[in-house]
Amino acid sequence: MSYLHQVITVTGKCLRPLYPRSSTLNRFIYAIVLSGIFAFSAQADDAAGAKLKSLLSGINQFKAQYAQVITDSGNNIVHETKGEVVLARPDKLRWETYAPDDNVLIADGETVWNIDPFAMQVTVMDQKGQVKDNPFMLLTSDDDSVWSKFVIRAADDNASEYIVTPKNGEGQIRELTLLFDGNSLTGLSTLDAQEQTSTILFSQSSTRFPMAADTFQADISGQFMVDDQR
Repeated sequence: MSYLHQVITVTGKCLRPLYPRSSTLNRFIYAIVLSGIFAFSAQADDAAGAKLKSLLSGINQFKAQYAQVITDSGNNIVHETKGEVVLARPDKLRWETYAPDDNVLIADGETVWNIDPFAMQVTVMDQKGQVKDNPFMLLTSDDDSVWSKFVIRAADDNASEYIVTPKNGEGQIRELTLLFDGNSLTGLSTLDAQEQTSTILFSQSSTRFPMAADTFQADISGQFMVDDQR
């Protein structure tokens, strides 16, 4: 049974399965966060890999609004959502989903905090212990040992689209496509093990902005139930 379908028990109370409001959406978010988000590793077409690495290494921090559409293998829309994402090197992420799927995932480089304000519950996990061979890891890492786990190719001659696949063919994310306009990251798309495609387009993006000190800090004061799995 996957983690997402387990029932969490905290302080003697049986909670609902994590994220039942949108399991497809949260498979995607978990694949990002628990895999190290912005820490990629790849080896492929040398020119494409070098160019992508150069583009990503220039992004030390990133903030944007996003619109996400998830489709099944028949190209039917199964979920749509909007929110805000903030990323920073090394390995930091704040992924906020707006209502009606409101929730916040925070990765601070060591710990992942999954905050569900609707259910007033928080799941806490060790970030490094969750890292798999996931292409999202290339986003915040210059480590050659990480890049060597992936195959990278340019999808067009303009070097505006890069396709990344894990060499071992395992993991939740089977293929990641990153979209650029010049040096700006404008979107990404994933194909997962369930043959679902998640497409995210960024807007109002910025790589130069003052980062609030508490951006990657989890505020779980009050009546939150906490499931600490570290």
